[in-house]
Amino acid sequence: MTFLTLKIMRASVTVLVCLVTGGVIGDRCSKPLIRGPCLSIRPRYGFDPKQGKCVRFFYGGCGGNNNNFETKEDCQDVCESDDPSLMPPFDPGFFNEDNG
Repeated sequence: MTFLTLKIMRASVTVLVCLVTGGVIGDRCSKPLIRGPCLSIRPRYGFDPKQGKCVRFFYGGCGGNNNNFETKEDCQDVCESDDPSLMPPFDPGFFNEDNG
């Protein structure tokens, strides 16, 4: 195999993994912060859409979802981008006649 063939195969696998795991960035960053069922205490960062920023939480070591980053910088790079197409969807909240 040539180097170019290997690069194309690697890119194809990356795209496939993103599609299979729901790797759409907006979806990733709008998922809840989940500790998971295991008992480890691992400091991690995830995007909290209500606060509009990456926050620290403790991951149990298994389960959970992909809104889970080892560093705050990694979380910010993905979820606090200046590119509007990469930002999580805006949630205006619930409004009715009582709360405006």
